Amino acid sequence: MFDDLEVVEVDTSDLVGHEVTINKADYSQATGKIVKVSEQKIMLDLTKGVKGVETNVWLTIQDENGTEHTGTLFVN
Repeated sequence: MFDDLEVVEVDTSDLVGHEVTINKADYSQATGKIVKVSEQKIMLDLTKGVKGVETNVWLTIQDENGTEHTGTLFVN
């Protein structure tokens, strides 16, 4: 089944404006709209975590209070 998979470069600029959850460096999480991506193109790396899938996509988001947070994209 996984023999068909291909590693591809992902354009992260399309993520700006989407609401997501990130994992922060202090192991907490934050949710908000993406305002900045650290790299425009990236080789996506996915890792199964305890509560979902962790990625290597570094983002800056802005929460509903206007506070910015930086961390990696998290998918649950």
